[in-house]
Amino acid sequence: MSETPPETPTPPSDSAPGSDPESSAEGLDRGAPPKRLGFIIIALVFLVAVVGVRWWFTTSQALRDVFIEASAPLCTEADVVDVDSASGPIAAPEVVAGMRCEVVVNIVNPGQSNLNVRKVVLPGLGPDSDLPIQAVEIDGREPTADGDDATYTLNEDLIAGDLVQINIAYEFRDAGCIEGETFTTSAWPSAQVSMARHTKTVSADRGFALRSTPDSRC
Repeated sequence: MSETPPETPTPPSDSAPGSDPESSAEGLDRGAPPKRLGFIIIALVFLVAVVGVRWWFTTSQALRDVFIEASAPLCTEADVVDVDSASGPIAAPEVVAGMRCEVVVNIVNPGQSNLNVRKVVLPGLGPDSDLPIQAVEIDGREPTADGDDATYTLNEDLIAGDLVQINIAYEFRDAGCIEGETFTTSAWPSAQVSMARHTKTVSADRGFALRSTPDSRC
């Protein structure tokens, strides 16, 4: 009588039952691209942040150097006197009927980057102002009314190491008045200067002043 030989045990498979090693490898490969895409997105975000910071620093530095100088007013039919202000003595015309004054404004760019002057703003010299004067010409053109202010759209290049010069004229008007002996204001005039879509408002260090007379006192 012969004996049946014992069955040799089958070695366990490394893969789970019903799984295909090749299909598993393909699944791992398919999972790799999303991971690489994530790294690419992170790198792009980092690059954009670096470029943005560099843009902001460069433009801010260039715009910070710009300054404005305004001459003392040169007037007809009106005397010009010095009045006290927080920033020191300011030349102030005596506001009388028939007066006309002219001021030369220099917007100076001492830096090494080219900029653009978008517009000039003359606070208090618009037709809706309470002052008895009004801007009538800016570089030979009638200014645009902006409430109490007068504005002048310029859009002129401000080359590195150069300046843009603006000539302003204002006259007496039979409206408004000055309370007290003098009127003074700071940050006059101002200009919007830009570089690569970064815009900053720059104002003159000295302010603006007027001396009242019986023609203009409230």
